[in-house]
Order: sequence, then structure tokens, then C-alpha cells
Amino acid sequence: MLSKTSFEGLLCLVTYNLAKHLTKILSPIVGKSPHHITNTQDFVDKIKDIELGDDEIITSYDVTALFTCIPPTEAIKITRQCLEEDSNLANRKTWTIDHIIEAEQLCLDTTYFSNNGQFYRQLYGCSMGNPISPVIANLVMEWFEQHALETYQGVPPRLWLRYVDDTFVIINRHEPDNFFTHINSISDNIKFTQEKCMDNKLAFIDCHVQINNERKLTTVVYRKPTHTDHYLQFGSHHTLVHKLGVIRTLHYRAETIISEEINVPHEKDHIAGALRKCGYPDWAFEQAKRKIDAKKAPVTPNEQATRKTLITIPYCAGVSERVKNIYKLLCITTAFKPVNKLSGKLVHVKDKPPRDKQSNLVYGYKCVDPDCTEAYVGETKQSLKARLGQHRRPSSTDWQLDSAIYAHAKTSGHQIDTEDVIILDREERCHSAEDIYPEIGWWNEDINKLNVRLDYANSLLIGCNSSNITRLQRLQNRAARIIFQVARRHSTTPLLASLHWLPVKDRIAFKTLLYIFKSLNDQAPSYLTDCITIYESGRPGLRSAADTTRLAIPRNHRVVGGGAFSIAGPKLWNNLPSSIRSCPTVSSFKSHLKTHLFTS
Repeated sequence: MLSKTSFEGLLCLVTYNLAKHLTKILSPIVGKSPHHITNTQDFVDKIKDIELGDDEIITSYDVTALFTCIPPTEAIKITRQCLEEDSNLANRKTWTIDHIIEAEQLCLDTTYFSNNGQFYRQLYGCSMGNPISPVIANLVMEWFEQHALETYQGVPPRLWLRYVDDTFVIINRHEPDNFFTHINSISDNIKFTQEKCMDNKLAFIDCHVQINNERKLTTVVYRKPTHTDHYLQFGSHHTLVHKLGVIRTLHYRAETIISEEINVPHEKDHIAGALRKCGYPDWAFEQAKRKIDAKKAPVTPNEQATRKTLITIPYCAGVSERVKNIYKLLCITTAFKPVNKLSGKLVHVKDKPPRDKQSNLVYGYKCVDPDCTEAYVGETKQSLKARLGQHRRPSSTDWQLDSAIYAHAKTSGHQIDTEDVIILDREERCHSAEDIYPEIGWWNEDINKLNVRLDYANSLLIGCNSSNITRLQRLQNRAARIIFQVARRHSTTPLLASLHWLPVKDRIAFKTLLYIFKSLNDQAPSYLTDCITIYESGRPGLRSAADTTRLAIPRNHRVVGGGAFSIAGPKLWNNLPSSIRSCPTVSSFKSHLKTHLFTS
């Protein structure tokens, strides 16, 4: 059996969904003990009116490696006992107690994982990362603490509060060591360590509990000696909401944890100083304060009735804000999540899955016939092995549903060999790869038959940061290499020119400029036409005043606003030669514009 660190972050994928469902069933029976703490605020509320006697002290007992020390057999017995005492179980689920216990047994026993190419099974305890492990651990600890307090022969603790594996105890000054010995003798598996009060101070969760001169307990914010005051940098690629959330969260912690109001301003000054070192401007603190005050206001019945639907999308600076504004018109609230995280870049606790078991892929296939020039690019959220199996056989329901590769082989008589399929890209953070890369389909050397979807709504990407444009450009480059069957490191500049493909950045500019041309010639919707105006010079004698094809560029003082159609479009348009801006028809404009983009 491997050490605890081997299990950290690993999910029991075989029974993961079952464990999540069991967690919903068992969670309501957790926390009914008077010793249970739900969060820091609950802890502060429970100790704020306590005054210690002259013969009382505070101390803390912590469980060593709680999850991996929970005995499964005892956990099953304790769970059954709690379920039998739960009178509301029948109202929550139709499962019988025997069914729940059987499912729990399966989740606790099925703890397989791989490490360095070898498969292992955890033989004892609850596995780290299993959704049901915290619930089981809490149930076992509730039984344990009740048994420990009832069986102690000395003076029992006046107060015993527990948050998962950390306990806060008020006890007679002569009893801490005896009680420590007692709780370590109850079980051969669950063992405690003791942290004693030093200078009338004790750290518990993120509170620093202090005993004042009147023998009353007060709390302030606790920071470890290794704390660096480094928070989310204001210049990082995160939405402004997350950055303001850092300010609000730290202020909320100060107001919640600190028991004496006189200490709150000092803590907020410390927060402001630390965040300013992280690049936070003064206006960010003011805006965060307004949001805090707005949240303190009571919610009216009308506001409660008009709660909006919430969706979460990956954050891309300049694009996500526009998507949020569109959803806002539809009464949909949008939340953002960061795409790149240090944990995803630096930590890889799992073995990389084999090639045929990878999913959420964009893949390419070149017909094996030497005289055939056709290739196929597709996407799948299934495993690559399952998708390639569908390409090798006809549909079991309707011939019209045959895959494109099978249909090509059937009509041309060519063989299907999927061993040379190339993985173009993988999107690990999306439920489906088609969320980022729609299916491209079959193509050949005739560019008119190309079914490429890179141009779909790409004018929205104007002003998008280069890192996201690079991802799309990488996909286009790999698709070009598939067509010409060249090595991965082969330069794609001549390949794109041969295919007469504009790079992604120029394709975005092409689409935007085409909308500008159509707007000026009354061939676009009014909501686009209203966004642009002809430039009128205040000095008629200038040579530029005679150019009636130039557009006015609205003033903008925001980085995000620079990507608006009314600003980015006129900037691109004014940079074009006047001969292109003066083209009489759409076809001639597109031809001259594409030539200009290729040669510039």
C-alpha cells in the first residue's frame, strides 16, 4: 500500500458519480452533533460570549491523516446506525438503508488508481479525492468524539468543537495530557497530536484565539509565519470580478473573524497595503466597497422573484465581456472561470492516458490511397478508439448516418486505415471539444469544397489577445500539414499561401472589413450601419478632408472598448488603400482585399 501522498488529488473514477450521489444522501445527517463547526463564522459565534475560569485553559487536538485512517468496517456500521436514526430519510430518497450501505461499501472498496504505469488499490481508509470521504470522516468523528467524552474518567472538557480533523478544547489545566492519552487509546487507527496554548494564544482554522485580561476569548485573523501576503496580481489574465472578489473576501474575513471592532480598521489597512503591492489601484477598493454595501442591502421580493439564470464560461479578455453583455440582454447572468491554472501546468498526479483512450480531441485523417488527395478533420468527445471504430463500420440504424470516412471508402473503394490518425489538439477543460473547435469535415485540393468553420462569427474575436488567436492559428497550421502530409516542424507559411488561406488574424480582419463595406453600401443590418459614421474634417483645406471614404473613430479610454466594432472596424478601414475602399462591388472588394492582406 502506498503512502498518503500517492493518493492526493486522485479520483476513484469507477465509482465517482455514485459517490457524488451518495454524498447528497448522507450529507443531511452530518453536523447534528453540538460539537460540529460548519465554518469560521460559526466557530467565532460559539466562543464569543465564553469566559474562562481561573483553572481552565484552551488547547487543540488534531487528527493525523484522517481520511486514510478511517476504518471502512467501522465506517459502515456508524453510517447504518445514523441512517436508522434519521426519520427524514424516506422523504429524501426511495433507496432502502441496505441499498445505501451496499453502495457505500462499493465506493469504499473500489479505490483503484495507476501510478508510473502500474495499477494499485488502496487497502485501507477513505481515498483522497473521493466525494464521499469527507462525509464518512465526519460521521466517524462524530461517533468518536461522543464516545471519547462519555468514557473519560477525569474532568471532561467544558467545550469541544471540531472542524473535520481539528478540535478546539476548553479544559481544566490539569487534564490536557490525561485527556490526550485517553483519546489516543480509543482506536488503533485514529491518532491525535496536541497543540498547546502559548502566551494565551492559540491558532485554530484561520483564527488566532486570544485570552484577554478579563479571561474572555477574542479572535483576530491568523497568518502563518510563512505567509507572504501575495495575492492575485491585478495585471493577471483574470476578470475584474475575480480581482474585486479578492478585496471583498479579505474584508469579509476581517469583519467576520475579528471579535473586537477596534481591531478591524488595522486589519483592513494591512489588507490595503498588501494588495497595493500586488498592483491594486485605489479605484478598485472603492468599487469593491460599493459592491459590499450593495450586498448588505436586503433583497426585495421583486428582486428575489427575478433571479436570473447563471451560466459559467471560460474567461478570455476582450471576448468574454462581450458575451456577458449579450447574455445580459437575455436576462442571463454570466460567471467566468480561468482557463489556465498553475495546478494544471505544474501538477500531474495522474498517468497520461493511452492515445486510444484520450477524449475531447480534434483529429485528422488522410486517405491511404496514394492517388487520393482528400483528408478529414473532425472532433470527438468520445475516446479516440470508440470514434475510430464508428468510422470503420456503417451505421446500425440508417445509411445516411454513416460517418464521413466510411462513406468516402464506400463510394471510392479505398481502404480505411486509422493507424495514421493524427491528434491535432485536445481541450481538457471543456465538456466537449466542439465547444472550441467545431468539426471541419472533408477537404481536398479544390478550395471551394473546403468546409472550414474557423470563419464562423470570427469578427467577434477582433481585439482578442494573441494567446487565444495563437490557439486557432495552431489548429489551422496543423490542418495544412495534414493536407500536404509534411512533418510537424515544417513551416506552414508556404502551405497556407499554396492553399490560399489567410492566417487567422487576417481572416478576422477580412470579415470585419467586409461588414464595414456592406454597411457603407446599405447591405448590412441597421445595428451595424448605425455604428459607423463618415469622417468629417473640421479643416476643409486639408487633403484628407477630400477623402470621403474615411470613417470617424470614436474616442475610447478603455482597453476592452478598443475591440468594439465601432472602434476597431474604422481603424482597420482607414488603414486600407483608398483604391480598395472605393471598390464598386462586394466581389471586387473581397478580391482586392484578400490580395492586399496576402501581400502586406
